[in-house]
Amino acid sequence: MRRTPIIILHALVLALVAGPVSAANDFNDRDALKEILTLDEQAPLADAEEELAEAEEGLSEAEAVRDEAQAGLDTANAALVEAEANLTAAGDELVAAEAAKAAADAAVAASQIAVTEAEADVAAAQEALDNATTPEEEAAAQALLDAANAELAAANAQLAADELVAADAAAEVVLAEAKVAAATEAVAIAEADVAAAEMVLAEAQMVVDEAQVVVDAAQAVVDAIIAEIEGTEEYVDALSDDEVFAFNRSFNNAIQTDLLPLDIDLDLLNFMAENGLTNREIQLATNGFESEARFMRIANRFDAKAESTGMDHFYAKADRARAKGVAQREKFLAKIGADVGSESAKALAKGQAKRAAKEQAREARKAARKNGQGGA
Repeated sequence: MRRTPIIILHALVLALVAGPVSAANDFNDRDALKEILTLDEQAPLADAEEELAEAEEGLSEAEAVRDEAQAGLDTANAALVEAEANLTAAGDELVAAEAAKAAADAAVAASQIAVTEAEADVAAAQEALDNATTPEEEAAAQALLDAANAELAAANAQLAADELVAADAAAEVVLAEAKVAAATEAVAIAEADVAAAEMVLAEAQMVVDEAQVVVDAAQAVVDAIIAEIEGTEEYVDALSDDEVFAFNRSFNNAIQTDLLPLDIDLDLLNFMAENGLTNREIQLATNGFESEARFMRIANRFDAKAESTGMDHFYAKADRARAKGVAQREKFLAKIGADVGSESAKALAKGQAKRAAKEQAREARKAARKNGQGGA
């Protein structure tokens, strides 16, 4: 397999971009050849890195919104924990109040029994006094009656005190029940807040995931371009000195005419290498790509005009110019036997796909930013 034709065509592509190199073109300069061969990737790489930077900015903004949502959820969860602790404490207070009320009610019941018994003692003492027939019996009965009345008075006093305690205990139960009700409502509110915060976080995470997809796609483009540049440099390192000389010399006309980078398809380069084309055939291929480059320059101008004015008919003109350029390239490539039947459609599709990809990336970033602001 001859590699020199591939070298020549790649060099033509990049030399056309390297206008300043033409002033002092050293055909033996291997580093200059690397620079020339990778010049056509510099603008796409810059665009791709800009797209990546914008995508990463969108991701950073989405992550900031997501982090705020996470902080909101953390706060809501903390409030729920506190509300649940308050409910537990209120429940404990209610249990204690109910136990105190039960004890107070039991004391009241016991005091009521004591009063009943004291009343019976008073009645018995009064009956004994009424039935006394001697002064001694009257004195003894009176003493019993006085003692029974004292016991009854003490029992009534105790009953009154126990009833006051029971009333206070009942009031504490009412207060404790109110605290439990309020704490239960607070827990319900806190749970609703947590649910809302979880929804906000889920939406924010979706925006982050979408932004990450955009970043990954942009990073893949950057990686692919860098890989191509590095592969080209490794390829030049493997060239012989004669191949480097031939490669650089083949760029001379393209450099002098100050054309933009040539869009040489890898399949065509492989075809030229595998078929060992002559210098004349290489020149024919070069002429084809140079002719195409001139029309591509016109197409790019129409694309730029369409973007600046918003008038889509300039895109149609760009596609027609692109088609003419490919037609010119096909004419030259047909002379060397290259299979170029689908090149015209490929070129048109490439221009349209490039615009579509840029528009999709732009819309994805806008959507990510909009969703991020909505989540905030």
